[in-house]
Formats: sequence, structure tokens, C-alpha cells
Amino acid sequence: MNVTLKSILIIIGIIFIISVAFFIITATVSSPTVMELKMPRDGKQTRSYDDVSSKLTIVLLKDDMIYGYHGNSVRDGKAFSYADLRNELREGIKRYSLDSFVVLIKPLKAATYKNTVDVLDEMSNNAIKRFEMLDANKEEREHLKIDE
Repeated sequence: MNVTLKSILIIIGIIFIISVAFFIITATVSSPTVMELKMPRDGKQTRSYDDVSSKLTIVLLKDDMIYGYHGNSVRDGKAFSYADLRNELREGIKRYSLDSFVVLIKPLKAATYKNTVDVLDEMSNNAIKRFEMLDANKEEREHLKIDE
């Protein structure tokens, strides 16, 4: 009967070692992930992007729709899906370089929070360094027939 006491102690020791290993592994694997929060500088923003030719303007509409255009020509824009937006961002980086490419994001009041976050995720995923969230201007509202 001594054999059974030894085997019970061995089983308890193995269970103890396995449980310690389990907690160590789960503690290291489940480290939290964080996203960098970029806050605007204090004071009034005076930067104008009117003469920047390497810009893509994205207007976020209701029902998770996206309208975008290059340069200053609102009328030459088109509706984007997320795949189209991703391609436009990559093409913009290729055409203008990552340092000179500018993306202006203009969420309307009817735009959803999810749509805004998804577009900001695209900026992060494509490593876009220069982007800014602004209000839609009068020309954009008139072209898109928006009453806000």
C-alpha cells in the first residue's frame, strides 16, 4: 500500500507543476494591447490644405457610406467601399510618398461612430502619418446635397 501513497504524491506534484505552468503561460500570452491616442495640439488650427495637391479628402456619410476625392475637385469624387478606400490609400502612398500624402477625414453629423473608427483604423493600418479630421465645407455639402 506504500505504492499508492507514493503515486498519489506524484500525481499531486504533477498537477501542481501543470497548474503553475498554465498560469505563467496565460499571464504572458494575455498581455493587453493598446492603441496610441493622438490628441490635437492646443490652440486654433490655422493650417490650410487648399494648395496641397497630394491630398485625399474622405467625407463620411450616413449609412456607412464614404465619398472621396483627390485634390480640390469635389465634383470628380466617387463613392468608396472600404476595399476601394484601402486601395486609394495605398495608391496615394505610392504616388506621393508616405511623408507628403495627406488625408482629410470629414465625418458628417449623420455619419456613424463605427464608420469613423473604421476609417481611422485604415489610417493606422496603412501607416498614414498626415491625416486630420475636419468639418465638411460649403462646397462639399452642396455637391452631396447635405443639410446640416
